[in-house]
Amino acid sequence: MKKILSIIIIAAVWFSACNSPVKEEKKMSEKEVKDTLTEHTVNPGLLVNKKDPVCEMPISAGISDTTIYKGNILGFCSPECKAEFMKKPADYIARAELKIK
Repeated sequence: MKKILSIIIIAAVWFSACNSPVKEEKKMSEKEVKDTLTEHTVNPGLLVNKKDPVCEMPISAGISDTTIYKGNILGFCSPECKAEFMKKPADYIARAELKIK
């Protein structure tokens, strides 16, 4: 009788463990992934600009996007500023306060 009771208890514990809901991982949107990668992979020391060339916000306040222009990495406070820069880079580059020339 003790064996049967032990087997039933073990089976019940095993069955409940197998059927417990698995915590589903939150899937990140493509934008969240891009933002996370940008935040963690951009080394501000590699950027050649002190200010966002479009809105003139200091890069030290935060970098949301980057691009390469004439072999140099430029940082931007937002994807919108980068998009505006890409339309006419020559019009904005002087406002970036480049560290090197």
